[in-house]
Amino acid sequence: MLWTLLCGAVFAGAPVDVARYQCYRALSSINVDGRLDELDWQIAPRVGKFTKVGQFCGGTISDVASRYRTEAMMLWDDEYLYVAFACEDPDMWATKFERDGHLWEEEVVEVFLDPDGDGKDYAELEVNPLNIVVDLKITAWPFPKGGVKEGDIGWDIKGLRTAVVAEGTVARSKDAPERKDEDRGWTVEIAIPWNALKDIPGGEPPKPGDQWRVNLYRIERPKDGRDEYLAWSNVRFLNFHMPRYFGVVEFMP
Repeated sequence: MLWTLLCGAVFAGAPVDVARYQCYRALSSINVDGRLDELDWQIAPRVGKFTKVGQFCGGTISDVASRYRTEAMMLWDDEYLYVAFACEDPDMWATKFERDGHLWEEEVVEVFLDPDGDGKDYAELEVNPLNIVVDLKITAWPFPKGGVKEGDIGWDIKGLRTAVVAEGTVARSKDAPERKDEDRGWTVEIAIPWNALKDIPGGEPPKPGDQWRVNLYRIERPKDGRDEYLAWSNVRFLNFHMPRYFGVVEFMP
């Protein structure tokens, strides 16, 4: 959740090129089981490539390609926002087993939701390969400082549903024997009730044509090589809490 801001401030008036996504309504009921086998998921557009954050410092774009593939997609209906991730990962591991633990210290996927797009208050949700969850209500420092001013970890997304399917063995410690085997990866399926977001400014259920600021992240910590901090809409700095750079999600009919 909390990342050190490694780069200097940028000009507040700089042009912002953020990722965009059209989120379509689900045509049928979504069974949150982590399998992503509904027709809706098969035809939903993927959000696009995840890239390494913190690669834009000094104005030079270096190697932003991730080592392992990450796919994500979104759907919505009258009750829920659905988010799905598919993470290629030959070495899955997690040691956090209780809700609201510091999941960001390990391997995790993350969803940030800023309904009114003001960059001040938003929801953060994280899920690890064991289907453990942490959810927070965030108040951010204004741009260009960025980062968390206040994080309410006692806040919960009531009615949240999540599921994970792991293809392989999730090692439960950094040096577990299971880390020697070869895994394929893990999929995550999330249903966020609109009613649970009423504490977030602008968090009323959307209508077709509405736009929210959203970002999707993944942290990959391999047994060999450097950790990777990945984003759908690249936030330029090694700091996930830069809502100025969140993507734009438009809710389609």
